[in-house]
Amino acid sequence: MPQSGIGFFISTFTNHYMRWFLFIFFLTISNSSFAKKGHFKASNDCINAYEELISFRISNGRKYLSQAIKKDPYNRIIILLQNYDEFIRLTFDDDPAVYKKNWGNKEKRLRYINNSIKNSPYYLLCKGIIHLQWSIIHIKYQENWRAANDFRKAHNYFKENKKLYPNFKENDIFYGAQKTIIGTLPSNYQWISNLIGMRGNVKMGMQLLRNSTKIKNPLFKHDAIFYYIFLNEIVLNDSKKAQRLLTSYKADVRNNYLYTFMKSNLMLNNFKASEAITVINNRNQSKGYLQPIIFHYSLGAAYLHQLNYSKSILYLKKYLATKSHFYKKDAALKIAYAYYLQEREKSSTLYKNKIPTVGSSIADMDKQAMKEFKRKSFGNKSLLKARLLFDGGNFAKCIQILENKSKKTKLNEREELEWNYRLARVYDESRKTSSAIIFYKRTLNTDNPTKEYYPARAALQLGFIFEKQNNRRLALSYFEKVLAMQGHQYKSSLDQKAKSGILRIKGK
Repeated sequence: MPQSGIGFFISTFTNHYMRWFLFIFFLTISNSSFAKKGHFKASNDCINAYEELISFRISNGRKYLSQAIKKDPYNRIIILLQNYDEFIRLTFDDDPAVYKKNWGNKEKRLRYINNSIKNSPYYLLCKGIIHLQWSIIHIKYQENWRAANDFRKAHNYFKENKKLYPNFKENDIFYGAQKTIIGTLPSNYQWISNLIGMRGNVKMGMQLLRNSTKIKNPLFKHDAIFYYIFLNEIVLNDSKKAQRLLTSYKADVRNNYLYTFMKSNLMLNNFKASEAITVINNRNQSKGYLQPIIFHYSLGAAYLHQLNYSKSILYLKKYLATKSHFYKKDAALKIAYAYYLQEREKSSTLYKNKIPTVGSSIADMDKQAMKEFKRKSFGNKSLLKARLLFDGGNFAKCIQILENKSKKTKLNEREELEWNYRLARVYDESRKTSSAIIFYKRTLNTDNPTKEYYPARAALQLGFIFEKQNNRRLALSYFEKVLAMQGHQYKSSLDQKAKSGILRIKGK
């Protein structure tokens, strides 16, 4: 699913290297710098450091920061960029031990920012970005209360900065992103925003983001582009626009790993497995790049969608060997699928039994993997192949398998439900809208004793279809059906998409 979304997953820093880096950090930015208030300047060295860090060329970024420190040790933009360094590593390198060792760095950096001139638009911006980045890091490592607190603080700083400096576009990047995200929180998370006094607005947030992509200042430019494209895909459900934007903004998917990650993720989520493989394999793999471990997972999933079992198993096993705790259950499930479809039952059972022992159950896909683990069998092999081919974008082969179902094919209730749903989805993506509507409705009318997500997704897709047909009444009714359905695995993400649809139709 989404994205989302989100190597982001294998260069693990040794303890010796981390000690060296922290020693240099505190040596160069020593306590004596508190004797003079800091200031904020987007110097050439800082801009170059930003460009290198955001591309995941971490060592090059640090060289520019070292130069910037020598020239101007009281420039607090340097402190912010050191947080970017840590944010990228902790988000994409997935090492819980490094997280536990370094999460206290946030407060140290904020103390330096606090000891700075206050009458600069960068003052509150830097504080807000540090809190926002750590909110994302905390979520990654299951520290949800810390994440919520940092998210709230970031929002308050951006909001105040917007009042003080209404034309400061750099602030609009992050304030707009937060406004958009808050505006689409699923109902079961609304209490969080109400409790901490945040109000979202999708229309306003996306407008702020769109305008911020036009800033001339190269500092934070990639943040603006990333958030705007990402939220067009996730919130506005406009994957075609997101793909167009990647081209129009001339995103360098070969040399900038942030865009490599974004495009490969976008391709995987939009039935383009072969393109995802091409993007990842064609990236610049020269020395100096942090290698996100999520690329192993993405390649493994993409090859499985092409029914290339050997390559899929190779990359998914590499991913299982990492320190990440996200998507590991799903990776084990995918390996089990690959062996199952090769009639290698013992190996399939071995990896199926690994599902409860690896990773966490935070992500929806990992929750679904646990649900699959509890089943006695993976069931009908043709149905499983059809699902994998559909996810990879081979719609013709998928339709051929599904339409060849004979009356003699024995399916249980769950498989019958999935068969209807898979036919609806592949007809939908193949622009056979009339047939898709028939089978989506058939999915909604089929028994669902095991609380699968298929009816909720069918209702969501019907909402999308009728929204495109400008049938607002029917679209709203199906989006509301999604919100009313309980107990399925993808409730949070599907509810968010349904709520976004309702907001679009109502013009909010």
